[in-house]
Amino acid sequence: MAAWALGRSKDEIPVRKAADAAPRLRARGVAARYRPMVALRVAGPSGSRILDASLDSGSDDTLLPAYLAGRLGIDLAGAPEGEAKAIGGSPVPYRYARLGLRLTDGYEECEWAAIVGFVAAPMRWAILGHAGALQFFDVRLLGERREVVLEPNSLFPGTHTVHRPPPP
Repeated sequence: MAAWALGRSKDEIPVRKAADAAPRLRARGVAARYRPMVALRVAGPSGSRILDASLDSGSDDTLLPAYLAGRLGIDLAGAPEGEAKAIGGSPVPYRYARLGLRLTDGYEECEWAAIVGFVAAPMRWAILGHAGALQFFDVRLLGERREVVLEPNSLFPGTHTVHRPPPP
């Protein structure tokens, strides 16, 4: 499921191959659904956690499961509220808070502070939406290779560190 895509230049952050979603039946058999997934480190006052996150260009906000807030030392009481709504679905409320995010492939890393939404509903994985995440990167989806490449853009507010170049 997870292999790193190689970067193309010193400014690119390679990310894991897209993960298989549950297969869906079609008239001619089973077709896999692939999603661009990354390992995301989230950090708060009481520590950090690593979790799988889907890059979702259709999501306005970056969303994390609410149970993480307490584990990270984030108090959501009185936090500003937002809501998400899937096509034809009911609104799902969430509360905003600021925390640290980090993406790395072992060769490069990007770390920044972001305002994200914490969702009390069950989540299969975190969602990296436009606000707080995708707005800071130029994203290339390499469909045939099932890879995604992230390049920090001029809006990126954090640190981009190159530890060593990717292998040839």
